[in-house]
This record gives sequence, structure tokens and C-alpha cells, in this order.
Amino acid sequence: QGLSLDAVRRRPAQLRAMQVGLEAQLLGLASGPGTSGFVEAAECAAEVRERTAAMLDAAVALGAALPAVGRASSALFRD
Repeated sequence: QGLSLDAVRRRPAQLRAMQVGLEAQLLGLASGPGTSGFVEAAECAAEVRERTAAMLDAAVALGAALPAVGRASSALFRD
């Protein structure tokens, strides 16, 4: 199907109106409460990840220290 000459003339104006509408929607979404909630959730997830990694490191260090702690406690009970 071809476009009529009149439709071709109106096309840029329709596209511009659609672009303006989409830009307004995008601006509304970017500044809305949903966006700040998403950013807060992402920051919270990053903090949880950092804390989990720190706890894992501490657990590994604790596990590495267990043999020495076991030997020291056995020595205390023998004496």
C-alpha cells in the first residue's frame, strides 16, 4: 500500500507529536517514585552483596583458624 501525498505531508508532524509524547512519558518514568524505588533497591542489593562477601571472608578465616584453635584447646585440657 502506498501513502497519499497528503499522508506523506502529515507524517513528519505525526512523528514529531509521537516523539514529544514518548519523551514526556520517559521523563515521567525517570522522575517518578518507581525509579527512586528501583535505585534504592539496587543500592540495597549492592550493600547486601558486599556484606555477604565480607561474611564469607570471615567464615573462611574462621575455618582456617579452627585447627590451631583445636590444638590450643586440647593443650589446655591436657595441662
